Amino acid sequence: MARSDFDARFLRGLEGTKVTTFYDIDHAQEPSAISPTASGIATSVESLSPPPRICSSWIITQKLSEQAAYLTKENFDNGVGLPLTAGLFLCHLEEELAQIAFMRIYYQIPVTGTEDDLAKLAQQVIEPEVCSEREAFKQLMAQGCTAAPRYLGYDEKKQGPNDLVPGGFINYLVWEKVPGESLTEDFFWSLDRPTRGDIRAKFRTAFK
Repeated sequence: MARSDFDARFLRGLEGTKVTTFYDIDHAQEPSAISPTASGIATSVESLSPPPRICSSWIITQKLSEQAAYLTKENFDNGVGLPLTAGLFLCHLEEELAQIAFMRIYYQIPVTGTEDDLAKLAQQVIEPEVCSEREAFKQLMAQGCTAAPRYLGYDEKKQGPNDLVPGGFINYLVWEKVPGESLTEDFFWSLDRPTRGDIRAKFRTAFK
């Protein structure tokens, strides 16, 4: 599966779009980790039993990056996976502009060479695997980890008839934007050796 940042422009013009995500409360999680009063996030809780569900609406404000994972028909037929593009965005809570978060959008794209073949596109509509990023956030919160951002919500939708893969998936994942600069690869390697060593030590401590 080839990955490329160049020309990964499938997710365009989304600034101002509202996305509603849901959070199924797991009783194994720490109550304070998902408490609306503790987090300062305005939410509404639906009366579902079990589990209760937190619903939040987010407004996309800025696109930060996008990376596409392309797939040939041969690889798709061999069950390698699904081609997709993943975009990273900034967003804020609809009713609270100061509550800023990150949003990842996973969007299914056509197998290379089938973009205009509706019959072949229909054959590509299969259920995606469980989002590993979402599960990682949930597990960290369930264990009471304070060294990772809080998971704030998730949603799964189907692409419409005018999208690239009609019936294909669009998944949304939202998590807390913590204070400070994001530790990207480029930023990390721009730091001096003692600072990088200090960061590694803190990661080891948090992991243990």
